[in-house]
Amino acid sequence: FFSSRRRHTSSSLVSWARRCVQETGIVMVPQTGSHQHVTLPSQLPEHEYLKELEPLGWIHTQPKDLKIMSPIDATMHAKILADSQFWNVENSICITVSYPSGSCCITAFKLTPAGLEWGRNNNDSMNPDPAGYQAEFFSKVQIFLSDRFLGFFMVPESGVWNYNFMKTSFSQNIRYTLALANPLNISMNCIDQQSSSISEKLMRMRRMKHQIKKIYSLNLTQ
Repeated sequence: FFSSRRRHTSSSLVSWARRCVQETGIVMVPQTGSHQHVTLPSQLPEHEYLKELEPLGWIHTQPKDLKIMSPIDATMHAKILADSQFWNVENSICITVSYPSGSCCITAFKLTPAGLEWGRNNNDSMNPDPAGYQAEFFSKVQIFLSDRFLGFFMVPESGVWNYNFMKTSFSQNIRYTLALANPLNISMNCIDQQSSSISEKLMRMRRMKHQIKKIYSLNLTQ
């Protein structure tokens, strides 16, 4: 989720923040993903640092610039808006960061009322080319890039946000709490996951060894 701007006194990121709207924070929630889609928890980010901020939307990377808002993104965006009373339909956007050969392309989209209705009712959410999807369902949003970022990151307290290498530990019902910190890069995230997995295995082995000793001791006593 790319986070938000502070609400203007005069008006108005799995994401919070004026018109022109300034991004203030980015929240890295637990997630898995592929080159086509990302899976996020049903729990949207919650923290005292986010209370005075307004959700702006969410951002994800992809290998190719599709030139359009993909139907998968449109469906996810519509369902996030439907599930949260705090996300403003008019202001919430989806940003894609694409990496075509030798370049980087950043594009922002918002749903039209027709796109919002279609996305809420689309049950074929993982299909990249579902029936009935139209260009009229979305519009591009102008964004401005700056070399200065006055804001913050938030990550799960465990530090782990990328569950691609431990998918059995992830579900959309996963619960998490947030902490103020810079996210680990993907490789360090993987090392953390592997270390955590190894530690859990060692603990299980020690518990099993202790239980075997206990059973053996009981047998000797008998």
